[in-house]
Amino acid sequence: MQNAVIVKTMQRIRKEFAAITENRYQTVTCATLASGPDIAPIGVRLLQNPVVQAPTVRPIADDDLTAVAELRWHWGSEKQSVPAVGHDEFVRQFTGWARQHRASHRGLVLVHDNVLIGMAWLAVVPRMPSVRMVHRASGDVQCVYVTPGHRNRGFGGRLLDAVLRLAEELELERVTVHSSRRAVTLYGRYGFAASARLLEVDTA
Repeated sequence: MQNAVIVKTMQRIRKEFAAITENRYQTVTCATLASGPDIAPIGVRLLQNPVVQAPTVRPIADDDLTAVAELRWHWGSEKQSVPAVGHDEFVRQFTGWARQHRASHRGLVLVHDNVLIGMAWLAVVPRMPSVRMVHRASGDVQCVYVTPGHRNRGFGGRLLDAVLRLAEELELERVTVHSSRRAVTLYGRYGFAASARLLEVDTA
């Protein structure tokens, strides 16, 4: 009896994988071989995309904002920052801020298997017109973050590369970043360098 059940299960799995090759859907089936005639799948996943894709970078959509706020919250938790407000209030304020500043702060997310695993922002700052150029702006890279389980795989570089392409599209004069110590090497690989003329003062 059990052999017959196993044969039927394998036939069903083969049919499912045949459907995958026809680009109908993707399924992952895990069957439990029990002594009884009933074998129930314990893990089935249907995706709109029939093929598992590598992580992709895309602009943040309005529907992403709550998940992006969660990324920002967890980032603060990693750094052991003391929250100024509770979790729910932070999410509410963050999503409101992002909607209010969507024109000046261009957000990108890294998505894998329909889950947001990273983000990066480009703050666009208009500059005073000059005789040589009337329309001017510069950019500042902010909040480049990848979840701990997906680090050291080049995903931070993919986010940064997408940010710099966006800066080129917007014809920004220059792009700056306030880097953490750990990320200085990464930014250096993408052309960032210290400038003797770019100064700052801490007003906090």
